[in-house]
Amino acid sequence: MVETPIATAADYADAILIARRTRSWLTLLLVVMLLLQIALFFMVRTEVIQLHASVSDDVIVLTTQPALQPDTQPAGVPLALKGGAQVVQYLTGLVDFLGIVFVLVLATVLLVLVLIMLVGRLIGVAHVTAALIGCLLLAALLFPWQAFLNNVGLTAAQADFKIPGVLYTWNELLHRAKFQAGFTFSAFLSWARFVGFPVLALAMLIWIHVKSSHGLRLALGESDAPSEQAPLAES
Repeated sequence: MVETPIATAADYADAILIARRTRSWLTLLLVVMLLLQIALFFMVRTEVIQLHASVSDDVIVLTTQPALQPDTQPAGVPLALKGGAQVVQYLTGLVDFLGIVFVLVLATVLLVLVLIMLVGRLIGVAHVTAALIGCLLLAALLFPWQAFLNNVGLTAAQADFKIPGVLYTWNELLHRAKFQAGFTFSAFLSWARFVGFPVLALAMLIWIHVKSSHGLRLALGESDAPSEQAPLAES
């Protein structure tokens, strides 16, 4: 049976629609991950969630009630990790992991869309290609690069600020969320780290979604193609 142009075009359209729905869900999940990171920071910052490090800084306690009396905990014994703190620690790590996975899968979906549009010679491929490049840049920004600098030679005392990724780690939330307020350079860096960078990532994610949506609407005929440019003047 000979394939007709209509059947081929319908097959391309079905593939694009499937990829577009997947892209929309991944974008939504990434937005949730970024908003969750911002929310966790503000809850710790405003002491809605109170995290306290023990002497060893390896064991964390989440408290919602007044501190334990001295006689309830033997001297010199580190406090145990409570259930609430375990949830916050697990949630922070889960957001980091899922944020990286979602953005990489989103970039893969955009790449598939670009390939479909190139094979089908569809218009709008330039917009989707721009969105793909933006998504790869976003993946590089989201990756928690500061985790590689978390070693003995680069402690907080030796390096107060490390070039971070947008997704912060559990240690950063514990030790840096309660920074001193004021118009200081350190406070500016901290606000940028916990609020400014995630908001910038959200703006980039929205741009990627809008840019790719415009290209897909052109490819599916849901939007009018751009008017032809005036012919170049003869030399």
